[in-house]
Amino acid sequence: MTWQTLDSSWLARDPVVWIEKTIAADGSPVVSMLRHPDRPFVGTADAGSLDADLREAATLYAEAIAGMAGIYADVIRALRDDTADVGWLDLAWGSAALAAPGRAADPGKSFWVARRAGKAGDGAMDDADSWSEVDRTAVLLAARCTADGAAAGDEVGLRVVMHVSDAGEGRCLVRITGASMSNLPGVVARWDAAGTGGQPAAASRSASYGYGTVGPPPSGAPTVGHSLSNAVFIRDPASSGLPQTLAQRRPTAPEANFTTLKAAVELPFQPGGTGAKGGRPSRRLEIPGYLEVRQTRIGNARGDPHDVYQLASNQPAVRSDDFAALSAYARGMELFDRLLAYGLQPQHYFKLARLPLIVRHRAPLPGAGDG
Repeated sequence: MTWQTLDSSWLARDPVVWIEKTIAADGSPVVSMLRHPDRPFVGTADAGSLDADLREAATLYAEAIAGMAGIYADVIRALRDDTADVGWLDLAWGSAALAAPGRAADPGKSFWVARRAGKAGDGAMDDADSWSEVDRTAVLLAARCTADGAAAGDEVGLRVVMHVSDAGEGRCLVRITGASMSNLPGVVARWDAAGTGGQPAAASRSASYGYGTVGPPPSGAPTVGHSLSNAVFIRDPASSGLPQTLAQRRPTAPEANFTTLKAAVELPFQPGGTGAKGGRPSRRLEIPGYLEVRQTRIGNARGDPHDVYQLASNQPAVRSDDFAALSAYARGMELFDRLLAYGLQPQHYFKLARLPLIVRHRAPLPGAGDG
């Protein structure tokens, strides 16, 4: 990591720094955004350690604006502490991140935005190879996160906008032109070695599915029989790449084209019966009392819309009822995981609703014979 600040005289209280404020719940004004494109926070970074250098630059910038923006010292310390439950999210979205070998796209993290121009004399502007990069912008996000670095929501966030261009000799010129912040805490929790410390909102979904709790589930809490890792789409294929490659992700594309768009997700399930599909044991897609994916008669005359879907295949084909049901289950689990991340217990959130939440992966819509 070789970040170098080029202008040590930069001050957040410079008259050219535009400040926007909002009114907090107690009626006091709080800074929500700073913008200063004419007076950037400038430095150079090593192209070989760019991600780490950008995080260090953003942390130094956060220190510089802390007094003006009301960022507490413990937040600054947390940005350099891997055990804190508030930290920088990896650059994992945008063309520059996707170009990195072995890196999977994750729209829930920090991202790149590239500015391109067409190559001279080349009229095929719909071809990705016909564009050349002019410069790019890293939008670095800090948020409340789980022990494995995934964003946990909670409306806590810091966003730093960083313009990056080539400075030659393996260096990059970085210009920070603004930031926005939301609900940054005064005290940041730390994770213990097992990743179970920190904020109560980070309660993990475990083999004993005690919603909103860490440790033994309360009396009467639903239990989960097993869990398995399944590959599902994190995002719909059409939105999971550049516009120039959209044809490769069309609904009729070969199944192999969708392999890299899926990610392994740990999903709990209840053991089902056998014999439904070739005698193989099945899994019931449900969290008893909370979430159920129901069967359908569409494409299956023996399906019972009042019973839970039973999944027999561990790796179902993309164009199959099993994959549609598994995807519906994953999306339903995302809702409950989000409630956990916010520190909300589902039985309290749904106090005026009747659980379980029923998910239908092929709903019988009027006029749509196949759902």
